[in-house]
Amino acid sequence: MTRVEKKSSVSLACGRSVALVGLLVGATLFHVWQKVEVANVERQLSVAELRLRELGQERTNLMAGIAFKKKLGQIEEVAIGRIGMVHAHGGDAVAGDWAGRELD
Repeated sequence: MTRVEKKSSVSLACGRSVALVGLLVGATLFHVWQKVEVANVERQLSVAELRLRELGQERTNLMAGIAFKKKLGQIEEVAIGRIGMVHAHGGDAVAGDWAGRELD
């Protein structure tokens, strides 16, 4: 029979130390990665909140513009001034060359 030598307690302690250091390094790296991810999400959230405020302001401006353009006087001004329409007399139909003009 051959005699099997037992591992020395020094090599076991060394292996445990290496495993413990590896575990601590891994935990530290995970913690740093988590902090970086949280910072990225916070930055994205602040950008999204800023965009939301800008879009709300733009929506308010557009709704005001729609309300202003719904006024009959404004519609008449665009129809006569920009498109070149005239008031019809007694059921007359008036044609004009206004298809290519901008309405805004």
